[in-house]
Amino acid sequence: MGREMTNKDCREFLGVDMNIASRILNSMDLNRTGSCRYRRYTLDFH
Repeated sequence: MGREMTNKDCREFLGVDMNIASRILNSMDLNRTGSCRYRRYTLDFH
């Protein structure tokens, strides 16, 4: 896994369902690109 993560990546890594993965990703201060199914979350190291 690199700097980008999808909801599916998060679910597989943490072993949680889609709703919990969405809550976790949305609660973090991550850059988002794409929409809905194609959304990717990027960690910015600045």
